[in-house]
Amino acid sequence: MNLEELEKQVILMEDIQEIENLQRRYAYYFDSHQWQNILDLFSDNTEYVELESVGRFLGKEGVKRLYFDHVGRKGEPTPPGYNTSFCKSAEWWT
Repeated sequence: MNLEELEKQVILMEDIQEIENLQRRYAYYFDSHQWQNILDLFSDNTEYVELESVGRFLGKEGVKRLYFDHVGRKGEPTPPGYNTSFCKSAEWWT
């Protein structure tokens, strides 16, 4: 193995470690209901998050709605008149 291959291997291992650390932080925040910290893990350029049984939540604002209003409410129905424009094809508010 030459130096260039070794550097690539080290970079790959560091990338894997960063992903695993991100997964651990997410799990910790989720288990301790730290919704804002979960939201902070997402990029401002987040396109969407999709949950099969819930729907697609568009953009970072949609991610915020998912965690603060759905997950944080433990799936309770959304109050009448709630703005659902950040959801696409979600049925949980009906």
